[in-house]
Amino acid sequence: MIKFQTVVKTVMLKLWLVGYRQWENIHWVIVGGESGVKARPMDEDWVLSIKKQCAKQKSAFFFKQWGSWGSDGVKRNKKSNGRKLAGKVYDEYPEIEFSLG
Repeated sequence: MIKFQTVVKTVMLKLWLVGYRQWENIHWVIVGGESGVKARPMDEDWVLSIKKQCAKQKSAFFFKQWGSWGSDGVKRNKKSNGRKLAGKVYDEYPEIEFSLG
């Protein structure tokens, strides 16, 4: 699992993972924006880029929250900004394989 919270710039996962981890071992990516008084805005395109990279590698994508800055660039309560990305809630979880016995 990789958790990108807070996303404050675009992330190229393949480049970020070089020398750190194998992309094939990343089953779940969680993304979210900052909240609080000093929160920085998050660009929707940055998040969509991560989502697209996850889809390409068949990794589960979970969008946690916008944080204090909404997709419209307005600062407000994080609950008011919600969890929708491009009009949809992304609650993907990785598949878990196990065997009994």
